[in-house]
Amino acid sequence: MIDIHCHILPGLDDGPKNDLDSIEMLRCAEKDGIKSIIATPHSFDGIYKISPETIEQSITALKKEIADSNISVNVLPGMEIHLCRGLHDILLQKQAITLNHSRYVLIELPAPFIPPQFKDVVFQLRLKGFYPILAHPERNMVVQKDSDIIYDFFEWGIYIQITAASVTGFFGGRIEKLCKKLLQNRLVHFIASDAHSIDNRPPKLSDAYEKAALILKNEEETNALFHKNPENVIADIPIDVCEPIRGKKFFHFFLKRKQK
Repeated sequence: MIDIHCHILPGLDDGPKNDLDSIEMLRCAEKDGIKSIIATPHSFDGIYKISPETIEQSITALKKEIADSNISVNVLPGMEIHLCRGLHDILLQKQAITLNHSRYVLIELPAPFIPPQFKDVVFQLRLKGFYPILAHPERNMVVQKDSDIIYDFFEWGIYIQITAASVTGFFGGRIEKLCKKLLQNRLVHFIASDAHSIDNRPPKLSDAYEKAALILKNEEETNALFHKNPENVIADIPIDVCEPIRGKKFFHFFLKRKQK
């Protein structure tokens, strides 16, 4: 399995505090069957603004610790970027980095709301050739109130990443139920750990894999969420996307909107 969203680099954000914590997380990931991790520290969220150079230096140092510890997990560069105006320019000016320097960029919404500029930021990213991946929308309060908004995100060209712990119930039954609905409607393209420590949301995907497999009842689609799609991100090639299943509520809303 490949984890495209993980706070694994020591001392950069609210993830592991030091090398020992990072190594402990990597041992957990290796035991769980994770082969590669994209390191995605927070940035541009008003608290953290980490440079690409700092991330590269941290990965280089961590890889030495990984080799010394005989761990087989590969760590790749990335960033979880808080939604902000001019994000496409920030990326083009190399002030932030995409996932493994691909066209895929991991973006994060504020938890309480969806900013009015969201659609425009996404449009500009797509216009400049970037593929936005939205991190854990199931934890956004607006999405929790009306999950059909995810259909709009899909139409805008956004890929959806939900958190493994959300799928398995760590964040409560409401979010677990929402993840099940998103999976059933084929609105999820990645499941990642968003791990921060060995104790709080560790880097584990296997439990979520088993749960997703039960929901989807399709081995190929399940593998795409944990294997194929992340592999394509790393290789910077297009991912295969299932056509979403449109529910009755969505069609009713769509027909009402067309009649106006």
